[in-house]
Amino acid sequence: MIPRIALLLSRIRLRVRRIGFATKLALISLLSILLMAAVLLILFRIIPYAGPVFIITILIMAILVTAIILQFAQSSLAPITEVTELIEHISHGEWGHRIDAKSEDELGRLGLALNEMFDELQNTYLALEDRVRDRTQLIRAASEVSRDA
Repeated sequence: MIPRIALLLSRIRLRVRRIGFATKLALISLLSILLMAAVLLILFRIIPYAGPVFIITILIMAILVTAIILQFAQSSLAPITEVTELIEHISHGEWGHRIDAKSEDELGRLGLALNEMFDELQNTYLALEDRVRDRTQLIRAASEVSRDA
């Protein structure tokens, strides 16, 4: 029995890892609201008197609050997603991408700092490529001179 429960929990954890942070936050808020509603029903002992309208109202409120939290979480995480995408582009050698840092909060300043850092990294990379190209030409020229001699 316990191994089955452990297996079930490990499968749930694997699935939860695949969903985004915003979705996790929304699911946690939905579960919290439903749990609070259940506790209130138990505390005030109104379960026998709670009709379907009350229960449906609680469910609708839970869904609305979850949707609001999901929207807020997604809009809050958008700059982090943009940073992640920028880093992926840079790691593939696509130097032309930058973050459109519109906000003046911490994430906006982070975006500006990353843009500056990647500009400096690009300049350093290009300068290094130029130096390697120059040295390669010098070595080829020296090789040709020694071959001709």
